[in-house]
Amino acid sequence: MEAVVVEASTNRDGGPGDGESQWHDDVVSLFGSATWHLVLDVTAGDGLTFRRSGTHKVSNRPGGMKRMFTSWRAVPGLMLPVFVSADHRDVEVDWDAFVARGGLEQATQIVERRGAEQGASEFGKLLSKKPKMAARQRALILEHGPNMADEVVTGVRPADEFRRHISGLVQGDALDADEGNEFLRRAGLL
Repeated sequence: MEAVVVEASTNRDGGPGDGESQWHDDVVSLFGSATWHLVLDVTAGDGLTFRRSGTHKVSNRPGGMKRMFTSWRAVPGLMLPVFVSADHRDVEVDWDAFVARGGLEQATQIVERRGAEQGASEFGKLLSKKPKMAARQRALILEHGPNMADEVVTGVRPADEFRRHISGLVQGDALDADEGNEFLRRAGLL
């Protein structure tokens, strides 16, 4: 059974953060736990889908010592394996299964993707306010875009970086959607 995180917030357990027990705070941060308030869309084994909210306690380092430097957080869109009671009242997250199936990496990817989308959006907003800059960016992408797309295909340029750049140009009206899609097609991203 699985659940999708709809909303997530946390109050990390630990010291008061007053600076007097820094060593204690560091140890708790590394080995302690956090209490997450999660709103989940749950799909039970019988196919029934329902929403549950509740508090879930999880280690700050759910991957154990092997992943002690992996920082993560629950975010909307994250898929969680769950146990559901027969009456569908109780939902418990299976954190061990979450880690085993790559959940920490999934959480990190969601955060990175959302950050990238936000970055493209901010770039687009900047361009829409500065027509001269948008015109210069348009000239640059029309000149260098085909080579940049080829670099994505050959693995020289990161695909996500190229996609963000094109998205920002389209959002800022430096390119129209058809032109942006053509660059993404050439890069093998559409």
